[in-house]
Amino acid sequence: MNEPVTSAAELQEIMNGEGGSVVLNADLDRFVTLNNDVEVTVDLNGKRVEYLADTAGNGAFYVIQGTLNLTGDGVVNGLGNNDWSMAVWSSGGTINISGGYYTNVGAYSEEDGEHFDLIYASNNGTINISGGTFRCETPKWTLNLHDPAGQAGTAKIVVTGGTFFEFDPSNADTERGEETTNFVAAGYKVVSYTDEEGTWYTVVPEE
Repeated sequence: MNEPVTSAAELQEIMNGEGGSVVLNADLDRFVTLNNDVEVTVDLNGKRVEYLADTAGNGAFYVIQGTLNLTGDGVVNGLGNNDWSMAVWSSGGTINISGGYYTNVGAYSEEDGEHFDLIYASNNGTINISGGTFRCETPKWTLNLHDPAGQAGTAKIVVTGGTFFEFDPSNADTERGEETTNFVAAGYKVVSYTDEEGTWYTVVPEE
């Protein structure tokens, strides 16, 4: 049974403890970090995770170790008062995303306004995406690996579902080198459609 959570402090306490499954019963106005070898499942439950005053820039959900599962509907807004505005970052452990709307639209930086990572993996981090919607202020950087870890194969992003705005996860040019990167797992493909806002790319099983 999912434990109801009404604040980021409550969720952080669970992450610091034995882990478990929770359901958000209120919006969260702070970001959280999992640095504990436990598994935590968060049902977003139509709620909003947002902290516009964030100066750390580690992401709305930051995993150093352990496993974090993000499920259900809800908004994860990485927009903050920093140069990165990431929604999700794994620098170790695993993040599994099966639902939610992830965005950092409106991100601003005086240093580099052309590069805001939305979903980011570094070191030994793994991010598996099987669902959700992703809209980045700089669509090219919707999914990104830290270059050395990506080249070494220790940081990974694997996509088997989800919908991405103006970003084809099977043909990304964010990684170092001349070739593009395919984040889409074998047995899956990308289909696209265009509306008045732009082009959306959805990952589906191959027939």
